[in-house]
Amino acid sequence: MTERKDELLEAALQLFVKQGFHSTSIQHITAACGISKGGFYKHFDSKETMLLELLRKVHENMLHEAENYQGTQHEPELKRLEGKIRIELEKFTEYRPLFQMLFTEFPPHTENKISNYLNRMRRFFQEWHEQSLLEAFGPRVRPYVSDLAVILEGIMHSYLTLMTWHISALPLNQLSAFIVERLHSIVKDDSDLHPQLPRGWAGGDEPIQGMESIRCEAEALLLFVKARHTQGDLPEKTLQTTEMIYEEFKAEIPREFLIDALLHQLQHHADLHTHTQKLSAKWSAWKGEKHVL
Repeated sequence: MTERKDELLEAALQLFVKQGFHSTSIQHITAACGISKGGFYKHFDSKETMLLELLRKVHENMLHEAENYQGTQHEPELKRLEGKIRIELEKFTEYRPLFQMLFTEFPPHTENKISNYLNRMRRFFQEWHEQSLLEAFGPRVRPYVSDLAVILEGIMHSYLTLMTWHISALPLNQLSAFIVERLHSIVKDDSDLHPQLPRGWAGGDEPIQGMESIRCEAEALLLFVKARHTQGDLPEKTLQTTEMIYEEFKAEIPREFLIDALLHQLQHHADLHTHTQKLSAKWSAWKGEKHVL
């Protein structure tokens, strides 16, 4: 990303939070950066495209640290979950003013590109939380992991709201430990627990499935690879391959031969085994269902 494009996105973020998306014009953004409208259109074809780019950047930034949190060597899985939750709380606190504006101006059930992307982000976090909970508590929580994820998100949302309107701040290390302790209490006493939600439910009318689920998994892989590439752990070629896979899954008719070849390349990386295995399994299942139909 060029320095000027970064500057435009940062100016837009500040203006959108301060005066709202619809009340902010392209002229407001260019004036804040001291450039012409022509300079704006070198990077973005519309204000909506710019907001989508900003949301992708925010999404990537929010998951960058949490997805790659490793903790200390031999750290228990529950402590690792604490670390992920703490980082997520920090990031949501950082970007909360932006999301408050977005949810006001782009309600969840409206049909537009921004609302659709926000809904995809919400579904992405639901799946990411489920996976984190399975890693922390093991297969015993699998039958009710969607309910556990909703409980986690509800607790986090309530505390974030309190910190926004009533309490200046809470110690996030203590809060994340408290949340994990409460979740652990549920898991320890789950003998009579009956799931209320189907696995993979993510706040929509139906569970995430089919190509939408594959796209979420491909996005998770891309975020992971970008983070590792930034740290110098993965080469540029691996990042480019992952970006090609993600773009192909976004196409109306994905090219099977190309995706199969690209996935085969990524499966040679031991660091990517977990992500590529999940993506390949969903992709294979989708292809099988499609050919049966």
